Amino acid sequence: MRFLIIVILLLPFCLFGQSRSKNQGRGFGIGAQVLDPTGITLQTFRGFYNNNNSSFATHGVLELGVGIENILNHADEKVYATGTWTKGGWRIDLNYFYPLLTLQHPLVFQLYAGTGIQTGTRNYNVSGAEESTFATGGNLMLRVELVTHGIDMGRSIWFFSVYSDLKYHFDFTASFDYVSPVVGIRMRKGR
Repeated sequence: MRFLIIVILLLPFCLFGQSRSKNQGRGFGIGAQVLDPTGITLQTFRGFYNNNNSSFATHGVLELGVGIENILNHADEKVYATGTWTKGGWRIDLNYFYPLLTLQHPLVFQLYAGTGIQTGTRNYNVSGAEESTFATGGNLMLRVELVTHGIDMGRSIWFFSVYSDLKYHFDFTASFDYVSPVVGIRMRKGR
């Protein structure tokens, strides 16, 4: 667990290294996602414009998410602690995504591997009574993302992206894990 925390803390230094050309830049994004957790995401990244400057690819993404877990009850009858996992726990996660594959003609398609940490409340039902506890665990993810052409908005350029994750989450203290899809949309400010 210490190793995972150290890696997560050191990843932003890799993400925010010096840009080497005018074709590179830093940016941020805001989006929404469904499934686990359902909520909003904020991200910061360093990246580059593709060959014809019409879209944007990243060198890596640091992402903060806030939302409610299991809101669609996708893991029906999943056992947690001494009961059944239910929807409604508030979750915060911090993840880093590293691009494994980038295709950029004419739109940008990227495949990422990600890791992170997730914490917050987890709700579960014990003999008809709703219980809640604080739970922290790790995330391992694969993400595919498609980034559209840039939209010129005065002094900045924004990019619309859609993504899908396959997420494996495991608790650090309880014997609990699950696999969940995640689907989201986002607007990224390139400059």
